[in-house]
Formats: sequence, structure tokens, C-alpha cells
Amino acid sequence: MEKSNQIIKYSMTIIGVFLATMVVGAIIILLIGSNPIEAYGAMFNYALGDASAVVNIMNRSMGLILSGLCAAVAFNAGISNLGAEGQIYLSAMAAALVGYKLTGLPTVIHLPLCFLAAISAGIIGAAIPGWLRVKLRVDE
Repeated sequence: MEKSNQIIKYSMTIIGVFLATMVVGAIIILLIGSNPIEAYGAMFNYALGDASAVVNIMNRSMGLILSGLCAAVAFNAGISNLGAEGQIYLSAMAAALVGYKLTGLPTVIHLPLCFLAAISAGIIGAAIPGWLRVKLRVDE
């Protein structure tokens, strides 16, 4: 019974925050002289209009989703890691650079090299602030 009350309370909190956000957004949209129903309709149509819209939103948000997961793991270990999104972007740039510059290789070699470049860039992106924290006591 206790668990179901927590789930209901948590769900009501999420719904309340969502509704409050929508109301505040509607007030701001009204203040700038536009129709909030049309604005929200366009927003939801853009995000959920068809399968390609959903894929586009997921593609654009994947960096934030992955960095949130990284931060959750770090926070669970008692470490604050605020550079996870930057590490993901560094990794993506390194993989793209290796994938673009190294041509003529078979896929069996090319793909692992891209992964290796991404992993190395992510490690370097995490090692610099990690080293600064351990050696110089610099906070993230």
C-alpha cells in the first residue's frame, strides 16, 4: 500500500509540474501576442507528428539522454561528473574524424578504429578534470 501511494504521489507531482509549465508557457505566449493553442499544436506536431519526427527528436536528444545516464552513474558513486555531455561530443568528433580521414580500409578494421578513437577521446575528456581534482583539489 505504501509503494502505491508513493507512485501516485510521484505521478501527481510530474503531472502538476507539466501542467504548471504549460500554463506558464501559455501566459508567455499570450503576452507576446500569439495563440498558445496553435503554438502547442505546432510543438507537439513537430515532436510527435509522424515516425520521422520522433526519430528526429530522439536523434537530437540522444546526447542529453546519454549524458544524463552517465551523470546518474557518477552521482550514484558519490562523484559529481558535470562534463558528460562534453565527453560524448568529444567522442563523437573523434569517431567522425577517424571515420572521415581514414579511407580505403575494410569495415572490419575501420569501425573498431572509430570506436577506439571515440573511447580514447572520452577517456581524455574525463581524465583531465579527474587529474585536476585528484592532484590540485580543483572542483568540477
